[in-house]
Amino acid sequence: MKDSTTIQIAISLRLRALALKPDDIGRGSGASNDSSANSVWGSVFGVIVEMAYPDAVTTLVALTDGSVSLYVSDGNGCIGCGQHREVRTTANEMLAAASRLFDISQLTESTDAPKPGDVCIYLLAQQGLRSMVVSLDRINEVDPRFGSVYFAGQRLMATIERVGAGHSLMAEINRALGVEEHPASGAEQCLSVGNAVRRLQI
Repeated sequence: MKDSTTIQIAISLRLRALALKPDDIGRGSGASNDSSANSVWGSVFGVIVEMAYPDAVTTLVALTDGSVSLYVSDGNGCIGCGQHREVRTTANEMLAAASRLFDISQLTESTDAPKPGDVCIYLLAQQGLRSMVVSLDRINEVDPRFGSVYFAGQRLMATIERVGAGHSLMAEINRALGVEEHPASGAEQCLSVGNAVRRLQI
């Protein structure tokens, strides 16, 4: 059931993703010696692509540690998708495309959801959160690099759906709330839904 509690948790998880720091995924200064990854992504350690619809906001998150999640503000979505190799490969394509936006992005403290019809791309970078917003119907007209990231995100979501990667966000929320039994597998490793529940004291 989608209720105010589920929605509150989904929104909290979105904000948590936007607030990630390099140390949160082991990408602090001097933490990684992976020169191949650094050469591809530079200081960018994650990308978030958001779109607003009349009734919900979708938040697609890909991190350089292999994590991939899709949050929807109504509590739908899936987490732990990066455990699937094909998903990680497609996510890396989106990360590489996003890194090419670094020079035209701007540092931001705003984490407002985009307006319906707009696409917001956030870069999680060593220097801080960077963003850019563009209307979907002008995404290639403004700069082809915007379209590259957006369409890479569409391919990533299609791959997640096709291979059935990840775990239902709503099911994980229900398990964290004690509504459903926790699975025997290690699904809790995908995303700290339980931590969000505890932090919100729900």
